[in-house]
Amino acid sequence: MFRKFAAALLLAPLLFTSCIQFDGQNASYRHDVEQDELRIFQVYERIHVERGRNNTPLTSREKGQLADLRLNQPTFFFGNWMFVLRRDQLGSQIEELEKKLVDPKARGEASVDLVRAELEICIALHESLQVVNGDFYTNDKGELCGYQMVRLANLKRLVKATNAYISATAVNSAKSGWSEKSKAKVLAAAMRSQWIEIDGNQISANFPIKATDYDEDSDDRKTYKADGKPTFLEKIKYEEPFLRAVVGKKDEVRTDLRVDNLQRGKYNDALLKHLREEGADIKKNVDIDKLRREFLK
Repeated sequence: MFRKFAAALLLAPLLFTSCIQFDGQNASYRHDVEQDELRIFQVYERIHVERGRNNTPLTSREKGQLADLRLNQPTFFFGNWMFVLRRDQLGSQIEELEKKLVDPKARGEASVDLVRAELEICIALHESLQVVNGDFYTNDKGELCGYQMVRLANLKRLVKATNAYISATAVNSAKSGWSEKSKAKVLAAAMRSQWIEIDGNQISANFPIKATDYDEDSDDRKTYKADGKPTFLEKIKYEEPFLRAVVGKKDEVRTDLRVDNLQRGKYNDALLKHLREEGADIKKNVDIDKLRREFLK
């Protein structure tokens, strides 16, 4: 389910099997209305290599992913390498879409409106997104963790571009596979183009999704948990043909989302050992709460 939504929001899935994993994530965000900016403080818990062998050196592939993390600073959303925003790839995406816009052969079956909408959201995101990696550090159990500071500037423009893109994809998807009643609802919603709305710290999102797809993803909705309780299940409702997700409250100073079971029981310290052998400055006794408060204020 989340992968489908992520695609609509340009949270592109990587096309390789992950080597570096994280077991838990805390994402705290604040909508700064005056600055028209969304600030997100990301904490990745129990970062490790998925092989699960403490005493073996990192492979060249794992070293490559570690270098990518450091250099390109992708930011992840509740999935190990599944949903990721990468500013470094947006430039090439923009160039490719510009070619498609003027070349019918490159565009293929995609409509001009769909390509133009995708181009606009890529440009808006490229100009909006800023990600800064914080330090690697160890928690009170000696496990490797890390944090990031993410800014989405010019938020109104980004939301408008996102809504236009979802409308274009909705119009395209309505060509087949929907009942006439659902098709009419999807097309009407595409005309309104209010899929994503932000009111204070409350973010509301509506997505057109077929009932069969929603049912197929029932297990996925139960996957994300914290302290044994579902993180997102109560935030999501489905009434054909729309799924509605609401996070945060209008008057909240900040909103916190947490998942702690992504790779339960698979943590190992091979990556931590590699970083120490490299001479990396792995911090101890980091006051994450203080760093979070300072960034989100």
